Amino acid sequence: MQKGQIRRVPHPDDGRSYLLELTPQGQKTNTRNSRRLERVLAEPRAELDGDPEEILESMRRLEAALRRVLQ
Repeated sequence: MQKGQIRRVPHPDDGRSYLLELTPQGQKTNTRNSRRLERVLAEPRAELDGDPEEILESMRRLEAALRRVLQ
């Protein structure tokens, strides 16, 4: 990540810690990268046979089952 993308700001509820937030340049970078990711995902998404949310839910159930088996 390039310098100037994020900044530390004092935590409003805890004077000992900080939060990280995007600077205006970081917001531009985040927006640009989000658009790129959408373009990359558009093609595989178009090839899905079925409702994407149902497919995602099935994948989550499969992941949960595999985690239980592999513990």
